[in-house]
Amino acid sequence: MGGADSVTSRAHTALGRLGFDLHRYPVRLEYLDGVLTMEGELPDLAGVLCWWAPGTRDVMNALEVDAPEEDNDDEISDAVRIVLEKDPLLDASEIGVSTERSRVTLRGLVASEEQRRIAENDAWCVFGVNDVSNEIEVSPDVASARWRRVAAS
Repeated sequence: MGGADSVTSRAHTALGRLGFDLHRYPVRLEYLDGVLTMEGELPDLAGVLCWWAPGTRDVMNALEVDAPEEDNDDEISDAVRIVLEKDPLLDASEIGVSTERSRVTLRGLVASEEQRRIAENDAWCVFGVNDVSNEIEVSPDVASARWRRVAAS
């Protein structure tokens, strides 16, 4: 899917597009045999978002998180929502997130068991999450309703 320079360039570009100031937070990216290694210092979400760089099969996250204080539950919920919304393999439009004492609860509906599993894995990837309760229900009707909305627009 591209050489090492291509994959690291796409990951670097993706971080910049997501609003990470790469002059303030210098990051070293290295790609070898499908594994993207990141070193440096960035805010919380950078590590999990690099999973979606095309050609990457694994991410070695050696980033130091630049957080002036520990995340509170609302910040953890916000971070999980962002990750769910950014995941190209997941439609998170029907998923709700709540957090209490760093324990994330996911509720809502998705179209498949695979989507349910992806949402839980995404939540686990957010810094500050100590536990995940996946209460998402699978309903094929979600996919049908979504398709009807897309077709009507």
